[in-house]
Amino acid sequence: MKRTFNYIGLLGLFFTVGTSALNAQIKEEKLILDRKREPELRRIEKKKTEAQTDKDYLKEKESPSYSIVNVPPVSDFRPSPIEGSDISPRFDDYHSNNYFRIGYGNYSKFLVDGHISHMLQPDTQVGVDVHHLSTEGLKKEYRWDSKQQNTNLALYLTDYGTNGKLNINAEADINAYNYYGIYEPDAALQPIGDLKQSYNRFGVNAFYDFYSNNYLNDATVKTSFLNDHFGAKENAVDLGLNLGKHGLNIASGDSGIKLNADLGLRLQNVDTKFDILDKNQSKAFGISATPTIAFYKGEHSLRLGIQYDFVNLDNSSVLANGDKPDHNKFSPIAELQLAASENLSFYGGAAGGFEFNSYAGFLKQNPYLLSDQMIRPTETKYRFFVGIKGDVERVFKYDVSAGFAKKNDMPFFLSSDHYNGDATTAHNAYDYLNTFQIVYDNGDVNDVKASLQYFPLENLALNGGLHYRSFKLEHLHAAYYKPVIEGNIGANFSLFNRKLELGLDAIFVGSRKANAFTVDRLTETLYHVSDIAETTVPGYTDLNLSASFKVHKNFSIFALGNNLLGKSYEHYLGYKVLGAQVLGGVRLEF
Repeated sequence: MKRTFNYIGLLGLFFTVGTSALNAQIKEEKLILDRKREPELRRIEKKKTEAQTDKDYLKEKESPSYSIVNVPPVSDFRPSPIEGSDISPRFDDYHSNNYFRIGYGNYSKFLVDGHISHMLQPDTQVGVDVHHLSTEGLKKEYRWDSKQQNTNLALYLTDYGTNGKLNINAEADINAYNYYGIYEPDAALQPIGDLKQSYNRFGVNAFYDFYSNNYLNDATVKTSFLNDHFGAKENAVDLGLNLGKHGLNIASGDSGIKLNADLGLRLQNVDTKFDILDKNQSKAFGISATPTIAFYKGEHSLRLGIQYDFVNLDNSSVLANGDKPDHNKFSPIAELQLAASENLSFYGGAAGGFEFNSYAGFLKQNPYLLSDQMIRPTETKYRFFVGIKGDVERVFKYDVSAGFAKKNDMPFFLSSDHYNGDATTAHNAYDYLNTFQIVYDNGDVNDVKASLQYFPLENLALNGGLHYRSFKLEHLHAAYYKPVIEGNIGANFSLFNRKLELGLDAIFVGSRKANAFTVDRLTETLYHVSDIAETTVPGYTDLNLSASFKVHKNFSIFALGNNLLGKSYEHYLGYKVLGAQVLGGVRLEF
């Protein structure tokens, strides 16, 4: 054990002298690892069906239990919110298709997950994946209930057919927690009742990838059905079909110039209804078509096209019927990449279009939303970006980019002013200034992203990211809950022929602007809410460590340390996260 601690100390030394690592994104494409030494194996599971892989399935057919997937530089660690997000890393270097893991830690943190798969036929695999995480919350910080739990269950099927690969998965996501973030002392003097909130989401996704790009490339079906404790309901569907003809010669002789012609078709529909307060209802229906042509020669490429979007919105509430506007938008698509050398490439481009928002998506970002929101898509009028990236002998990877965009209906979170000022009546769970609402604004966004990945040793990988962004908005005083700067540094270190796996991830988030309220006592039983225009939620650093030791080929022990600096910081005003957490457990593989 003493030697293990010495190795953890050595890992810390690597970070002290190592290069600060950065994270970047070209449009929506993350910088991809393509390590020659040790490609990581990830099971085909609920969250990996959308991962892009090369259309060479011969290797996968030889071993259909695994799919080789490129690994993005963003760490698997997450900050330590109380609502039960799993911040534990996946030890994928020795991943098996059948395993069971159980762990327990302080704050009564309880973790259970497992994965079972079976080959029905040589080319057909079915499986089930279950994951549960719960915690008793911050009993010493709050005198009311703050326990949280999340359960995720997924069933999947993967079939390698004659013409292509099919992935189907059905997933149920069950979340139960409390609106515990009551930050106003005067409000907390009143009796605190039931603060419960919960939501359940069920979805079915299917993805068919044709082996060749001969007119039919791939087809996608995504569905999502959500309901919450306060009667909100949301149905969403996303259908996509990509057509194309690739590898066409456009010049005689040995020019090496190839042409790809593509047509992307997409249909989206999001229908959201709320059942309390203003009872907002939002419907968004959209059709898009994206014809493009791309020229390739070696590592050089030029892609040109246009995206057409038709979007119909129908928003209403008990206060107003609202309007039903139609939006028709043409957005140019341009992407250029010039490879100066094997180690350096320049890229740039322009894009635009609509991004559909949903209540389910917003809850993933902020689970403490009031269950009564207006849901609208975000329009990118245009976005320009430039960057450089490179791969130095598969040891050092980097990607640095900058972008400028003009957007309409960008969503931001604001504290909601819902508060029952009569102390003699029972409060609803959301009546303590403890929920948030979505507001939209138009404006400009400037951002700079960067990422670095470094593999100094065969058994050591360092990575990290930095993201800077600034907003210029038409109406809001600030981009609430959008930090100016975010960053992370991470590492994975293996020893003793991969029997011991160590992980580190440090996350930094800068301060964020927010709004807040004060409660004035008018009488013994009557209170009045006053608005404070702006406040600041301090930034934080979240340090996480992990260790796993393989005692036997079928038995491992693991330990996770999260938020080890012990800071009860806030993601959102009033909602302190768990302090230092230590969780240990065992893992069985079979």
